[in-house]
Amino acid sequence: MANEKTTTKDERVEVFIPKGLANDDPNLYVSVNGENFLLPKGQASKVPPYIKAAIERSYGAQAFQEKRSNALIEKTKNPTNA
Repeated sequence: MANEKTTTKDERVEVFIPKGLANDDPNLYVSVNGENFLLPKGQASKVPPYIKAAIERSYGAQAFQEKRSNALIEKTKNPTNA
């Protein structure tokens, strides 16, 4: 037991949430394992590292989906049987 580390310090990291369009919600709602966060867009917030990771995964998935959609749209513009 003497070698056990107990950390009570709440380590937080900074994450910046970019602003969306004019009609978008001014906040980003993030929930991981029952912990909920409402983060204002357009400014930096301090969050636990796993929340930042979830936000980054979400943005990465969105970027991948947009890239894939654009590739499929371009593919339909140039059919192979023409």
